[in-house]
Amino acid sequence: MQPRPPLMLVHPRMGPPGGGEGVGAWALMALREHYDVTVVCWQAPDREGLNRHFGTDLQPGDYRVHEVASRLNPVLDRLPTPLTFVRLLLLGRACRALAARERFDVFVSTANEFAFPQRGIQYVHYPTLAEERPEVDKRWFHRLPGVTGRYRSAARLLAGAPTSHFTRNLTLVNSDFIGALYRRLTGAPCETLHPPIPGRYRDVPLAQRELALLCIGRISAEKRLEHAVEVTRALRDRGHRIGLRIAGSWDCGPQERARYQQLFEQHRGWIELYEGLPREALVDLMQRTRFGLHCMEGEHFGMAVAEMQRAGCLVFAQGAGGPAQILGEEQALLWHDVADAVARIDAVLRDDALCRALEARMQGRRELFTEQRFMKELRQHVERMLAEAQGRPPG
Repeated sequence: MQPRPPLMLVHPRMGPPGGGEGVGAWALMALREHYDVTVVCWQAPDREGLNRHFGTDLQPGDYRVHEVASRLNPVLDRLPTPLTFVRLLLLGRACRALAARERFDVFVSTANEFAFPQRGIQYVHYPTLAEERPEVDKRWFHRLPGVTGRYRSAARLLAGAPTSHFTRNLTLVNSDFIGALYRRLTGAPCETLHPPIPGRYRDVPLAQRELALLCIGRISAEKRLEHAVEVTRALRDRGHRIGLRIAGSWDCGPQERARYQQLFEQHRGWIELYEGLPREALVDLMQRTRFGLHCMEGEHFGMAVAEMQRAGCLVFAQGAGGPAQILGEEQALLWHDVADAVARIDAVLRDDALCRALEARMQGRRELFTEQRFMKELRQHVERMLAEAQGRPPG
């Protein structure tokens, strides 16, 4: 039996929740049997949490962990800003030091751009090279004139690697929306590989489901759940006996959480809140609910949208961002503001023929985002990179 080629997989912190963490977990699933995988990270993967949350079956012997023990960690953790860019570049320095001591045939990052010692594969959720962040990502320090540019220049000096090391990699992006942004920023090519949406789902017709709108995912400010409440309230004012279901985990500060709790309590007659559902219970809830609703603007991909679609919900999503591609650019399901969302959902509620036609069109898109498809395509990219590193034509 031939030894498996050694592969370095970089992901700073791999544990639920989060779409990026799901990509890292399923990348491990894709590569564990074919490669001798070393996970380089700030913090070891939460294997049990990943299996429970993302449906993986990772075992202790599937990979080796190289946890970067930096003396800067305690200092960075106490600072008022996350310093994500600095951490990523420092992790790159640690990876290059490890690669100088040990042999790796292939290098893969599932956490955006990465400066490897040689050409590797990087999976970009949102480009760290982007000086301008999406509005939902902005914090107070992004709004200080000139600070971001000086911070990034200093970080690059600290890391000891030029950004040209990023653009030489084979770049995979989570959606065509992010691909267009990456090409605009760098002029470099990239390929779209949609994230995996795992699970086995029964085929339950919409007519047999309960009349409600469902929002899933993190409960945080950028998800704009107050818009979901406004949309549902307006639909009820138009005579529809429709409820709102919110299933997710809290990911916001105490003030934001208190505001949402007060809002949900105010409408508890038709809002149901499901906190921290186990995977099986979440799948059951999705398959019992007729419609999905996603309100984040400028979503990079939209794991929640793809997940609800795979479960057979008819999903209405904000039209700016990755969800438009998930929904096949179907304009009847894409909205721009609350009034537009109300009008589009109202039209479907009043027209059974339109609802059935949309259900049929979305049925054909449900298998585009499976974990099997993700693993197969990722392995093909890695095999191509291995052939390139070994100087042989790709198989």
